[in-house]
Amino acid sequence: MRRFNASTAAIAAGEGESQSNVLRGSETMKRARIVCCLCAAGLCLIWLGQAAAQDGAEETQWKKITVRGRVGYVMPNEVARSLGLPREDIPEEDNAATYYMKAANALPERNRQDEVLSEQYDAALEGPWGPEQEELHAWFQETAEARRLCRKAASMERCQFPIVSEEPGETSLFAVQLTHLWAMRRLARLTVMEGHLLESQGELKGALEAYLADLRTGGHLGKDHWFISGLLAIACQSMGRKAIGRCLARHDVSVDLLEHLSTSLAELEESLPDRSAWIAGERAMLIQGMSPDRLVAMAGPSSNEQQQAFVSSRAFRIFWPDRTFQKDVERYYDALYDLSEKPTWEAVAITRETSDGEFMRRHAKDWNVIFWILAPAFGRAQAYYARGVCDHSALRINVALRLYRADHGQYPDELAALVPQYLKGLPPDPFSGRGFHYRREDDGWILYSVGPDQDDDGGREAERRRLRENGDIAYRSHILEEEK
Repeated sequence: MRRFNASTAAIAAGEGESQSNVLRGSETMKRARIVCCLCAAGLCLIWLGQAAAQDGAEETQWKKITVRGRVGYVMPNEVARSLGLPREDIPEEDNAATYYMKAANALPERNRQDEVLSEQYDAALEGPWGPEQEELHAWFQETAEARRLCRKAASMERCQFPIVSEEPGETSLFAVQLTHLWAMRRLARLTVMEGHLLESQGELKGALEAYLADLRTGGHLGKDHWFISGLLAIACQSMGRKAIGRCLARHDVSVDLLEHLSTSLAELEESLPDRSAWIAGERAMLIQGMSPDRLVAMAGPSSNEQQQAFVSSRAFRIFWPDRTFQKDVERYYDALYDLSEKPTWEAVAITRETSDGEFMRRHAKDWNVIFWILAPAFGRAQAYYARGVCDHSALRINVALRLYRADHGQYPDELAALVPQYLKGLPPDPFSGRGFHYRREDDGWILYSVGPDQDDDGGREAERRRLRENGDIAYRSHILEEEK
């Protein structure tokens, strides 16, 4: 037992020494592991911090914006450019869109249930009005800040409206918010109403400046990336031109004001909406919307599990003909771009002879249902654009005729007499490519375009003045009794 115990003790002592060495080694290894773990953890924290900072930077690039109570996120310019959309890096304080957005948010609501206010509002859009319209005047005073901001924006040279998406990182056409467009139309109407109020007070210079501001606002809108923005741009400019024409017919405007108006209209010829901008914007965003990734995102939480599983499956990605969709989109928009590069009368003739459906069918497959649902029909837009050009050219001739009368005591017998003193050259009728028709009538005149039907009807206008109706587009030196 003793021997055993001794040997056991010796062994135990030896094992203890061995265990001690092992323990010392394990402690060293443990410390090494701890150091390595701490280093790895530190590196991970540094990496995560950098990643978080990068993600945070990317997140902050999508600036949050609220327009008329609706929240959206502004697409960074570099993202927009990667989609094929031309964007400038304009400081906010130099960008007219900044002030248009502020004006939109400053607009007060109007009680549409108030019949008296609604009647006065509609009348003020058509002609001069004053403080005696008490309900309207009280509400109009509440719009002072919105009108001030809108005037400031209209006076600025550079304008680039933000591309606003519902969520940060969303680049599809389906997610673009155009909340500001409704407000822009209201602002354009308010500007006309302000001009009519100034007319009633005898301040013709201020009134004409207000109407010209609508042309500038339309010019800003017309360079936006969306088809609907372009149509609204045409509508805004139409409001301004109509108000100028009626102001000239109502008042004996001084030569100084006529010369100022002539110069301004010549400069604003460059502000006519840019159809190529609409085409580029719609094209880029529509192609994005037809990708399988976008359709997976569209399935989202609103779809059931089977639908989500289907659009997320490999089979769906293999068989989904997104390349075909993209080719159809590219062919269609290439054709639209070519159409926009043609003279307006040729573009109108093509769209008159070819329905929107037939034009689209030439460039896309019948079974491409998504294309047929999403692609906008631009045919009528050609006629709207030509009408805007027509109104602008006719207004320039109108002012030139009045300047001629101021110098000669009467209107000329033919338009050629206006060149070169009052006009550098006679603008063509955008519906025919030839000159506008003109004739003296009593102590005034009538000027007309052949209109969208491209037939000369002797100045007879269509009864309902719709672009698809037969008839001419006529402009007169005075306001007809039935139009008063």
